[in-house]
Amino acid sequence: MVSLVKQIVALKSKIGRKIKNTLRSFKKNIRLNSEQKFLELCFCILVANTSLMKTKKIWDEINKGFIYFSKNSLKRKLKKLGYRFYNKRTNYIVFARKFIKEIDAELKNKNELKAGNIMTKKLIYVNADDSITSAINKMRKHEISQLPVFNRNNVVGLVSESTILDSISSKSPEEIKKLTIKDIMQDCPPIVSKKTSTSIISGLLKYYPIVLVTEEGKPKGVITKSDMLRTLYKG
Repeated sequence: MVSLVKQIVALKSKIGRKIKNTLRSFKKNIRLNSEQKFLELCFCILVANTSLMKTKKIWDEINKGFIYFSKNSLKRKLKKLGYRFYNKRTNYIVFARKFIKEIDAELKNKNELKAGNIMTKKLIYVNADDSITSAINKMRKHEISQLPVFNRNNVVGLVSESTILDSISSKSPEEIKKLTIKDIMQDCPPIVSKKTSTSIISGLLKYYPIVLVTEEGKPKGVITKSDMLRTLYKG
């Protein structure tokens, strides 16, 4: 009896080490490519209602065959290796192959920072009926070069240092005093939700100086190229 107990304890310890090693391997491989992530998904499909040790042995044996074997070949291989649910699990794996790239994109998107993580929450803006002087003063005070334009809590445009310079360069002081922001403003900047990924925002910032962030239709913050650079290059 004592000998049997020792064998059971030793077996549990062996299984425990295999489980820990497998989990450690999965954590280490978070950044692997889509095919490698798909192989991990295959392991998860196989291990349901099957011992970890047996699943690990089958998984190691077939390896990339999960990606490249035909449906019938994979089914025969699983059956030959003594896998009990070879028919259903083959169907699951073959069906999942169609989504290898989508799996990779989804995993990447979940780990990617969102607009809400990097936006500047203090939203500095001007109203459409404000004078050009008020916009210049705000830019100087806050050391920024562009401002979103609001009209009754709605974003209606954008005004920047370049916009102002282009608008007043050929006008007299009297004409400049009569101008309001709505007379010179540019089109409205892009508006995204707090859950928008930084990869999308980065693309928008190639064409626009700022991106506005909203939640349930209400402005919550702004993202500039400086915000993006600060997030990407913290070190």
